[in-house]
Amino acid sequence: MKKLLVLASVVMLCGTATGNWLPTEPDDYAVGENWGSGFVPGHPDHPTVIKNGWVSSYINNGGTAQLDSDVSQFDGVPTALKLLYVENASTLELLNGAIFKSTYGVRLGGDGGPGTMIVREGASMDNLFSVGYNGTEASVVEQYGSALNIAVNAGESGVGEYYLYGGEVLERANQNFYMGMNSTGNGLFVQHPGTRMRWNREGVIGKDGTGVYTMYGDQPASRSAPITGNGRAEFLRLTLHRQA
Repeated sequence: MKKLLVLASVVMLCGTATGNWLPTEPDDYAVGENWGSGFVPGHPDHPTVIKNGWVSSYINNGGTAQLDSDVSQFDGVPTALKLLYVENASTLELLNGAIFKSTYGVRLGGDGGPGTMIVREGASMDNLFSVGYNGTEASVVEQYGSALNIAVNAGESGVGEYYLYGGEVLERANQNFYMGMNSTGNGLFVQHPGTRMRWNREGVIGKDGTGVYTMYGDQPASRSAPITGNGRAEFLRLTLHRQA
């Protein structure tokens, strides 16, 4: 009987120590009770998990965390939260003017399976992104939001897809937008009409893996245009024809 009691207490401590996302249905990112610790990431009392040398938090239960305009900014400083993992068919969704910002970024997809990020109208993000990691699939869907000051590894070492349906992307200074980063990466960037991609440094199609950049219509790109890397690269410019 004593052994059973000790085991139960250990399990309880591990569950609260991780501070992982709890709801399996869409719910509010900014509510502390939705996290295993009882505190939102960025709060001084929100614990983190050390993984691969990074101080991290996780959305990895297949649920959807929704960050709304009630939180204007999420930033790991000064609480040492550096990386947010979204994996195991889980989703991070930005809504209604929310601004998402972290110290070192978001990893979509990983050891726990695929992950997705959705940026709705009026929302914006300021991050480093790894989309598709360690053989998994992941995607970013931007719907009339803004991706400002970001760096993206689409297909870092898995399958990574970035869909720009509306809004704009501004590449972070001195950083790159990679499509197919590593030799095992397969990255796709799809830019739809009415959107804007602003390269601050350079976009690299097929850095060391396979990269595909698909552009619908004639969308201007400021500064430098994307270049090809050491891997397999495809650039597709597709013209949309309207029926009379």
